Amino acid sequence: MRTLGHERETLWDNDTVLALGRTMIEVEHEIHLDPDGDNDDVVDGETLPAEGKRIKDSAMQSESRVSLGKDGTVTVWKKLCLLMRQPGGPVTVKDAWFSVHPKRKQ
Repeated sequence: MRTLGHERETLWDNDTVLALGRTMIEVEHEIHLDPDGDNDDVVDGETLPAEGKRIKDSAMQSESRVSLGKDGTVTVWKKLCLLMRQPGGPVTVKDAWFSVHPKRKQ
């Protein structure tokens, strides 16, 4: 994605797409992924989440927040609406916030 996505295309904003994917994996598998990518002992690539934990669809909401860390790091928090469904049950909506750390221009 980093190679194919062009930074001016907001639909394929690399930082947002990667953060969104990470959040969906964390929700479905009920785990916390290491931001540095060292997750070999956490993720079993052969195991699918239970059907009731699977995300059927998602929609990024317009609501967002910006926070400034003590070290000057800017974090953008975006709201995500996740549609999930227990087998034989109704569709449920789960709200989640995920963080995006925009890259600074060099």
